[in-house]
Amino acid sequence: MLHEILYQLVNSIRFEGFVIFFIGFFIGVFTIDNFYTFNMASRIRRLAYELKDLVVYENLKKSINNELNQLKKKSRFLFFFSTPLELSEHIRRYFSQKLIEAKHIKEKLEEKIKNK
Repeated sequence: MLHEILYQLVNSIRFEGFVIFFIGFFIGVFTIDNFYTFNMASRIRRLAYELKDLVVYENLKKSINNELNQLKKKSRFLFFFSTPLELSEHIRRYFSQKLIEAKHIKEKLEEKIKNK
């Protein structure tokens, strides 16, 4: 059943080269995007493992975006992590920012405890 449907589909587009070109183009872009994404994910995971902490992807993106805004540079939609700084430096800054936020929260909690 599936074989017949695929056979009819291939026969219907066999003589239309531009359709095959666009399908191949889409598959090529999709494949390159997957390799790039998996490479970035493995680099982020490796750096997080080295620093023994958890990386929240969306928070990392926000942190990078904030740094780019401070440098008055625009972020890119494609290849977002291609910035003037290395990815490892961004992650180290992200962790230091997390540490500062955690200390600030700890101080607030200690103040509330003292006031009660």
